[in-house]
Amino acid sequence: MGAGNSVAIETNAGAGIGDTHSSQTREREHWPIVLKSIFWTLKRKAAATLFCVRYELNGQTFIHVVDGGYQSTGEKVVNFIDKYYGNPKRIDHVVATRNDGDHAGGLQRVLEDFEVGALWMLRPWIYSKELLPRFKRFTTADGLEKALKEAYSNLAALEEIAIRRKVQIYEPFQGASIGAFRVMAPTRSRFLDLVISSEKTPEEKGLLETARDAVVHVMKEALCLLGRLGATKIFRQVKQATKTR
Repeated sequence: MGAGNSVAIETNAGAGIGDTHSSQTREREHWPIVLKSIFWTLKRKAAATLFCVRYELNGQTFIHVVDGGYQSTGEKVVNFIDKYYGNPKRIDHVVATRNDGDHAGGLQRVLEDFEVGALWMLRPWIYSKELLPRFKRFTTADGLEKALKEAYSNLAALEEIAIRRKVQIYEPFQGASIGAFRVMAPTRSRFLDLVISSEKTPEEKGLLETARDAVVHVMKEALCLLGRLGATKIFRQVKQATKTR
């Protein structure tokens, strides 16, 4: 989502040892070290945030995809999983930590190309009825829901795919377990507060604020026009002075 309302996860203690991969690295280490290394490698070199992880727990193998970078990187994520994880048909858990295009965009391709056991993400619009009293601009929950879906369009796109492909969507609130991982933040109440304060949330403006913004806009346009006219007048004066010399 926005910079302030993203999901943070960590591995449960004692999850064991597993394989993780990126396009530049292949490592075999204890979980916290590996995940931190992979995250920063992809963040720094690919200008997008994502990581894929495969691990074995109690004799069973699991694959997770956390964020998917941009839509343009979705195909690379799929090819990466096929290459390093043996062309699996199923991804156990897909996690969207935020709405931003460099996080959620590539997950659309992952949801389309694989059987997915669970999609984890927070959807502000499903709380429209609960949030409605905190918005003066909106009078109906349906109107607020529509506005929130438009504001968080990358997550809304994932929801549409998940519903069409019958993928169960879960809420990654603090304390939830996603395979061998545990969600660190946010809490439900904190998430709702962050939806209100996020720069992506539809602006809450009353009539006075709207009128004020309109006046400011007109003044700016007028100043720009005067500036252009002043510059034209000065140019003409300079040109005339040059001719008389």
